[in-house]
Amino acid sequence: MAAGRHDPCDDGAGMIDKKTKDLLARAIEIGAEDPAYWCRFFLPHWFPSDMPAFHLGILALITRKVEWLNDYPDAHEFLLNEFKYSADPKDPTSVELPVFIKNEAGKLLMVADEYNNIMVPRGFSKTTLTNAACLHDALTDGTLFCVYISKSMDHAETQIGNIKVELETNELLRAAYGNLVPNRADPEKWQADQIQLTNGAILIGRGKGGQVRGLNYRARRPNKIVLDDVEDDGTVASPTERIKTLKWFYTSVEKAGQLMEGAKDQEWAQQPLQIINLGTLLGAQSLMMSLAEDPKFNTVRFGAKLRYDDPDNTEMLWPYKMTYEYYSKERERHRKLGMLSEFTREIDSAIRVADDNIFPNQFIYQPTTRADLAAVAMFLDPAISDDPKADPAALMVAGRRFSDGALWALDEWGGVGKTPSEKIDAMFEHHAKWQCTHSGIEAQSYQKALIHIMREEMARRKYWFIVQPVVRGSKEIKDVRIVSLLSPRYMNGFIRHLRPLPGLEGNLADWPNGKKDHADAFASALTLIGESGGLVIPQEEREKGDYAPIETQLPPAYNSVSGMIVTGAGARNASRYPRG
Repeated sequence: MAAGRHDPCDDGAGMIDKKTKDLLARAIEIGAEDPAYWCRFFLPHWFPSDMPAFHLGILALITRKVEWLNDYPDAHEFLLNEFKYSADPKDPTSVELPVFIKNEAGKLLMVADEYNNIMVPRGFSKTTLTNAACLHDALTDGTLFCVYISKSMDHAETQIGNIKVELETNELLRAAYGNLVPNRADPEKWQADQIQLTNGAILIGRGKGGQVRGLNYRARRPNKIVLDDVEDDGTVASPTERIKTLKWFYTSVEKAGQLMEGAKDQEWAQQPLQIINLGTLLGAQSLMMSLAEDPKFNTVRFGAKLRYDDPDNTEMLWPYKMTYEYYSKERERHRKLGMLSEFTREIDSAIRVADDNIFPNQFIYQPTTRADLAAVAMFLDPAISDDPKADPAALMVAGRRFSDGALWALDEWGGVGKTPSEKIDAMFEHHAKWQCTHSGIEAQSYQKALIHIMREEMARRKYWFIVQPVVRGSKEIKDVRIVSLLSPRYMNGFIRHLRPLPGLEGNLADWPNGKKDHADAFASALTLIGESGGLVIPQEEREKGDYAPIETQLPPAYNSVSGMIVTGAGARNASRYPRG
């Protein structure tokens, strides 16, 4: 949190008679250049707590004021490191440029241009912040001509109405700035869709697709346009609506200002048009993503979890709004509902394109019994560490069915900080439960000691089974192993799950980000039973007692050529390898 100035902003919540003229005068003076202080002083019911650093940065971009940020040193690290945009938005490898920098004197400077595209998670007070910024500018700058655009005219009028209420009833504002609401006899308008203050400031509301180009009042054209969540799921899903929205933006919204490029340095010239598109990411082909590829716009992205693609980083954008624990629970809930793509868009501000996934969004759950399985393998990745950020221990049990060779993810176990005795107990428990034909343990460096302990424990318990030590390669090899062994089988419907398996399913849903230990353990278990294909006997042949030779022991989905996944023949193999 960015505490900022030491002034008691909460004093603004009291009655007017408790305020001295000096206090109000000071609030007016400071607030003119410090919008965060202004919001906390004059709108404490909108902002009951200190603003998070990302709100401070957005306020600076909307108001085009930056000097005041030097009074919030606690926010500087965030502002310098998190407010960045791509130098070339069409090049995914392009370097990121900072919105804020420090000069030689250690003062913050803002280097972003007038066109900004800001992605913020749903529910993170975008509209409240936008309304406050518009109200601040209207009261502190009589030259403001701002158009507020939302997804519908009704919503835009609601937000204009919220600003009107403050101008009409906020005693602090009226005591500080006077009554700026026009009388009926005044020429200024005071309507549902537009308000004209007696100081000259103008606020107009529009819905998406509404007329913006051509707005002109006493030779003044809009100098600021704020788009606040102008799209919804329905319009983003429609190709026709997306084209209409894009055309409307570039032919109406962007052309609404007064372009005087050659005279922009003249005192008499109107301010250049400032456009701020602020919203939640709704789709890969939304207006927000189109603007993200426009080099004229500086696109800044914020997710609820700052490093959503780093499973070891738990830093949150606004912990008061969403903690890491709540974020993790909600993400897991959406994953189980098959809505991880929606969560990733609206909360992480990132695109997860379902068609490009190499693992399914939902899994096939189907019962089976041990008697139906030709082979069952158990594999343990010990991951010996009690560091909370370390990889978890992961044990997976996989099986292959007699009748058609179909594969099962049968069981899982694991977690961070598991003791050696807990891992050994888990091995014995799952071996006895599933009567495993194959067992293996990853034996990198000191992990191999666990195998010796296992063998000693077998003698003590008088329960013996063969445990194969498995030595693995680098992380890159792990990724190749998981993809080549699991992806074609999953995408061809050849793997079933006996029950929901949060560890494995979470790994696959998060691919290629996040933890991968259960997925790797499952791939390793499949490797252990890889030679059991010869035990697969079609049901009709088993019933006959005539074990005919199998022309191809495994479906084409199993084939991997030079690391390239071959997806198999689908329906052509339906009778040979039934999925039901």
